[in-house]
Amino acid sequence: MYLCAKSFQRIFVQGFSRRGFAKEAVFEIEPYQLHRLDTGPSTRFTLTRKDALGYFKMMTGMRETGDAAQKLFDQNYIRGLLHLCSGMEAVRAGVEAAITSEDILVGTYRIHGWAYARGIPVEEILAEFLGKSTGRCKGKGGAMHLYSRNMLGGNGIIGATVPLGTGVGFAMKYKKKPNVSISVYGEGAANQGQIFEAFNMAKLWNLPCIYLCDNNVYSISTIAERVSAITEFYTRGDYIPGLRVDGMDILAVREAFVFAKRYALENGPILVETMSYRYNGHSAKDEGLDYRKKDEIEHMKQTQDPIENFKERILKENLTDETELKHLVEEVTEEIQIAAEKVKEDKEPHRCSLYEDVYQTEDYHT
Repeated sequence: MYLCAKSFQRIFVQGFSRRGFAKEAVFEIEPYQLHRLDTGPSTRFTLTRKDALGYFKMMTGMRETGDAAQKLFDQNYIRGLLHLCSGMEAVRAGVEAAITSEDILVGTYRIHGWAYARGIPVEEILAEFLGKSTGRCKGKGGAMHLYSRNMLGGNGIIGATVPLGTGVGFAMKYKKKPNVSISVYGEGAANQGQIFEAFNMAKLWNLPCIYLCDNNVYSISTIAERVSAITEFYTRGDYIPGLRVDGMDILAVREAFVFAKRYALENGPILVETMSYRYNGHSAKDEGLDYRKKDEIEHMKQTQDPIENFKERILKENLTDETELKHLVEEVTEEIQIAAEKVKEDKEPHRCSLYEDVYQTEDYHT
């Protein structure tokens, strides 16, 4: 099993805030694994105190949202499928830190983390999971099909994000927008034929597409070596350049996507494989212990947890302190708990709404 590498310690700290905290710190990141690239992302990263607190809060919010969703599922408020991203927060927060709201993300399972990162209020996320009218999609999408203006799903079809995101990339180039599409798919979806067809079109036209293979080791329940002849998924684009990044390190992910966005806008498609580890089972009903041992999960939590490791690093560099981080956690937790209680009482969509939002109502001929 591939275990994520850790970033090196800080090089130096520059400046101090009025409270005695450092204003910023400089870190070095291990070199990335590259495919068809002469140079890769920067291995030197300057982190400001403001960004450090923002990244910590974002990752904490994702995990707390997932925990709240799991409780709602256990209480039978959420029916159907639910997939959580505990352990994978650094990928979502790192990507969001590198892009803008005008870049479009096409997501797959475990959509709540991406939704939280994209700025969708937690109340709208949880309400959607419960099928309530107050949800982001009025309760019609649920946990599998949560959409927003800058996030086209939640898509339940394995590998479907890649052709969809390729179409978005075509639109970006056709309209001459300075933006990219990010198509998320897992290592379990990497063998789907439609992915390679979309790769071909994207490279043929040099579309501004970033393909994100969100590798969490086990797909549903099978390690990649048992189903993939080549497990270096960042090379699977062949003629499309690629890189592999430690998905447990938010700083490494951020720099990888700063590089990937710049590359895609200038040269066309690029493939990024992030190596993370899913703590939960594939879905909320699956404990994930049929195909791995509990000791393995606990080891990963204790040694490579993306939130705890990031916390230790920013504490070491005096960008914050335990008290401030504790208050941030309490603030986020309270907000999510209030939202989780509220959505239980929200109304479900009226039956007549079944016929609403089916067709585009604008007249494109005028």
